[in-house]
Amino acid sequence: MAQAEQRGFAIKYLESQVEDNYSRFVVATYVLGIIALLFCCRNIYHQVNDINGEYSSPYLIIWFGLFLCSAVFRFVLPTAKAYNNIKNMDFLMMSYAIIVCIIAASITALQSLLTPNFTAFSFAILGTVTAYRACSLKYVIIMAIATTQFSVVYFHFYDQPFSVLFLFPIIAICVVSFLIANSLESNRRLMLKLSMDLKKTNEKLKEESIQDPLTKLYNRRYLTDFLLREVKEFARSNESFCIAVCDLDHFKKLMTH
Repeated sequence: MAQAEQRGFAIKYLESQVEDNYSRFVVATYVLGIIALLFCCRNIYHQVNDINGEYSSPYLIIWFGLFLCSAVFRFVLPTAKAYNNIKNMDFLMMSYAIIVCIIAASITALQSLLTPNFTAFSFAILGTVTAYRACSLKYVIIMAIATTQFSVVYFHFYDQPFSVLFLFPIIAICVVSFLIANSLESNRRLMLKLSMDLKKTNEKLKEESIQDPLTKLYNRRYLTDFLLREVKEFARSNESFCIAVCDLDHFKKLMTH
């Protein structure tokens, strides 16, 4: 019984996460898509130089990639919602969060070639943990992928000397973001648990108020409420109805059998 209740709560909890994430991600795809398009225009009309003082086309490619992904996900998410598959929707939104963090990590790595600048990475990670509701494992996966992407682009692709101290701001941002995410999600989980317990208690109290505890039959209060609802319903339809009243003799003997 306890395991069944835990599974039921886990399903309900995932549904609440996906529902909240969907409403946020639909807006986020618009916002990030517009931002990406603006930066594409900026990089077309105002060329950004790389570490060698030459025009760096990766900026334009990365921002256009974010615009394209945002446009695709904006149309894919409502389609996925129509199928009402919670796990698929959660996978899609997690994939979009990972893509956004990968793009932010790549931009941060490019900007850090000239001077250390972790603004894009900070906004992406903090924005993800506040907008995307998930379990701790998913947050760890997203942050690990983003950190790996930064390291690959900065240290391997551009052949910069590896330094743990240089990575420290990245790691610090991830740790702080993880703690914030866990705190927010723990509070949300507790609120959902309290809400479900309160709903269950109210349903139990309602049943006890309209049922006889011994026979489990509906009492006079339920009959009164039921008749009032039926009278209003038939009054709207201008139809007539009747009530059959039965008198059962030796009712106690019937209940013992």
